[in-house]
Amino acid sequence: MRETFGPYEIVRRLGHGGMAETFLAVRRGPGDFEQRVCLKRVLPDFCGDHAFESMFLDEARIGASLRHSGIVGVIDFGDVDGRLYMALELVDGVDLCSILRVCPGHRLGARVVGVIASDLLHALDYAHARTRAGQPDGVVHRDLSPSNVLVSYAGEVKLTDFGIARAMGTSGATATSSVKGKIPYLSPEQARAEVVDGRSDLFSLGVVLFEALSGARPFDGATMSETMGRLLSDVRRPIAHVAPETPVPLAAVVERLLAHAPSDRFATATEALEALAAAGLHAVARRDVGALASRVRPKQTVPGQLDGAAELTGAPPGQPAQQIERASLRDRLLTAGGIFLLCLTAFLAYVAIAYPPDRSPTPPIAAPPVLFPAPGPVALPAPLAPAIAPVEAPPPGASDAGSPPPGADASARRPVGERARRSVLQATVVPWGRLWIDGRPLERGSARLELAPGRHVVGAGHARPTVTQVVELAPGERRSIVLRLR
Repeated sequence: MRETFGPYEIVRRLGHGGMAETFLAVRRGPGDFEQRVCLKRVLPDFCGDHAFESMFLDEARIGASLRHSGIVGVIDFGDVDGRLYMALELVDGVDLCSILRVCPGHRLGARVVGVIASDLLHALDYAHARTRAGQPDGVVHRDLSPSNVLVSYAGEVKLTDFGIARAMGTSGATATSSVKGKIPYLSPEQARAEVVDGRSDLFSLGVVLFEALSGARPFDGATMSETMGRLLSDVRRPIAHVAPETPVPLAAVVERLLAHAPSDRFATATEALEALAAAGLHAVARRDVGALASRVRPKQTVPGQLDGAAELTGAPPGQPAQQIERASLRDRLLTAGGIFLLCLTAFLAYVAIAYPPDRSPTPPIAAPPVLFPAPGPVALPAPLAPAIAPVEAPPPGASDAGSPPPGADASARRPVGERARRSVLQATVVPWGRLWIDGRPLERGSARLELAPGRHVVGAGHARPTVTQVVELAPGERRSIVLRLR
């Protein structure tokens, strides 16, 4: 029997972050009325956390006030037994992060990038320039990244997750006392916790477009601290050097979006749209953009926020629909051939083991290499220590998701009783930073970890831990902690 939560019937779980989780849910009414939504609710450990609940409420208020075809809308908000939730518009598609992971070279064709850029600029133009009752009421997103860009199977591009968005007010700018957002996509002024306006979102869009065209982010370093240093020092290669096939007009738009000083960028999203239109990149059909989403995951309903891994490899982007169909047939044939070779190899290995020649044992036969591109992200974080094994993937949109550490396999091989006695710790750094567990850096700011019962020291900071907390975990205990950096 399905779980009910307030007026909603939960169908299945879709994602899990550090402070909230998402579900595919249905609200039913008279006359066979049915509305499918993405239900986002606060995790039990954060119920009563006034700071987080205030942020969650702000997200719901801002999302509900935005009405644009390029923005995922908030449909409902409330609480059930003190547990806050919001219902989001459900989108049939996948996030841009998943598309980039499966495309050859983790990049897209220029025409497809042009469509994505145009749609996102229209959404930002609405959000930044919005007025209510004749007064400026613009909103800065502050968290624009591939994981917050959705591409539907119909080829629509939508911006989602206004969780840290702020109203600009009559001055057209918003101030903040702390750094919020994903480090690789921050603007320089956002990274310095300075006053930001719509041009900060334009810079973040420039990072997304740079990544989509080249397969790499412009300021990436070996660590988050190095990435931050490169961003603040404006150390990067031009898009024309890393993706020389990019049309000159589009490259010029990306370079201006990425200008270090806000005054050197486009003043508004409208101005950027005009420059993009001059590049003449709108010939690609919507169905071709939607075909990219279909190549990532078989058509199914997914929420405004995803954290699932891509299941299929993608055809080269920007191709006509007929070429995408031919690529799909070619991939199926290659897959069938690969399965046949693996079966043949297994049979030969069995024969070699079961009937060895008299003179010497048959050497083992290696399986043929897999020829499909790995769906992992471009940059992998340093692996965790063997004693620390993640239980689940990092929160949706996390930019440093990678392969499980060596300790994860060892944990999986432990007897069920032993695994049940281990403890689970969810640690989150606010507003941003790195985690250290027992002196070992994790290279990310939120992690769900399986640890041995006993005493553990959790640290948070940037180049080094500046805040520490000692936790005593009982066997089988599940605990969440938040380390706040000042």
